[in-house]
Amino acid sequence: MKKITKVTTPSGKVFLPALKSLPAPTDYYPRIQPSEHYIPENLLLFLRSSELALNESSRKSFQHHRYVLILNLETSGTVSIDGKWVSIHPGECLLVHPFQVHTYGKLDSVKMRWLFVTFELQENPKQSLPRGSALPFIPNTLQWVELLVHEVKQTTPRDFRMMLLLGIILEELIEQYKKKKHRSVPALENHGILPRIHALVSKENDDGFQIKDLAKKLGYSESHLRALFREEVGMGLGKYLLKIRLSRAAALLASNKLPINEVAVRCGYESPYSFSRAFKQKMHISPRNYRRLRFKTEKVGLPLK
Repeated sequence: MKKITKVTTPSGKVFLPALKSLPAPTDYYPRIQPSEHYIPENLLLFLRSSELALNESSRKSFQHHRYVLILNLETSGTVSIDGKWVSIHPGECLLVHPFQVHTYGKLDSVKMRWLFVTFELQENPKQSLPRGSALPFIPNTLQWVELLVHEVKQTTPRDFRMMLLLGIILEELIEQYKKKKHRSVPALENHGILPRIHALVSKENDDGFQIKDLAKKLGYSESHLRALFREEVGMGLGKYLLKIRLSRAAALLASNKLPINEVAVRCGYESPYSFSRAFKQKMHISPRNYRRLRFKTEKVGLPLK
């Protein structure tokens, strides 16, 4: 039998001498509260490798109850979050929160590698997740992501290990976000028609949801406004407005406070029947059942599909 005299790390470095720097514990019963940290649930990972696939998924997506973490591995691009364009470059990541309307703009190349991690998460009042800001990877980010991808590709993925790995990534993002907030970072300027449209339809009154009214307020004909929007955003204006309506409706339903007919009015529908029909057509579930499922999910931790 071969005698092993030293234990080394995968990189070949001797491990045991590193233990000498470990300090002696002052408390053998440390109290760490799990509730102070993020433990994401119901993870889903997928890769987008072309501009066509990215825009196709954006056009089909109407449900926004999950967080979406975008990690840019190749090719710079822009993402619109609630009407604000944010640039994201290779080596950066961006977090989209539930019920935020997001679409994708121009890419530097048709070939890309953006890794998407979607998940659900209980709110943590003690820490705020990054919002509306692209953050650079820290040196260990890719190592944790590689471990996460490896775990997902297993025949039987270990869910709790995946949750912990993503939780570590989120904690690192929070630290990056805190550092960035203390620096003087110029705000990304909003150009084009999208921010102006989003500013109008995001107001409490919903008269801006009609395309003819938007065109009048912005000083364009309907046809010219539609053409400008499609050229800038890559999708039809009508579909974008529907996204905003349904995202707002889903957020209001998740609050479990307003009657459904009031939700319909606030989202620009003339009747609860037309609202229910449109919601079910795109979300594949009725507003009433969506609310029940959201409430049940938050109460007992069931996955929402």
